[in-house]
Amino acid sequence: MKAQSTTVQQVKILDELIDNAVGLPVESQDLLLMMAKAMRHTRNCLMQGDVNNQPRNPPADRPA
Repeated sequence: MKAQSTTVQQVKILDELIDNAVGLPVESQDLLLMMAKAMRHTRNCLMQGDVNNQPRNPPADRPA
């Protein structure tokens, strides 16, 4: 039951985001989409397990 209510809540939030994004300029919509993708990625990382013990290394082409 909890999984279903969580899914319903997520769908409501998604619908609200889409409804409000329609009135924004395309550039703002792109930014909103990037933010949503980043949030999804963060959620997926957190669901995989303990991310605190994983080292944070900068990309090879960019020094720390």
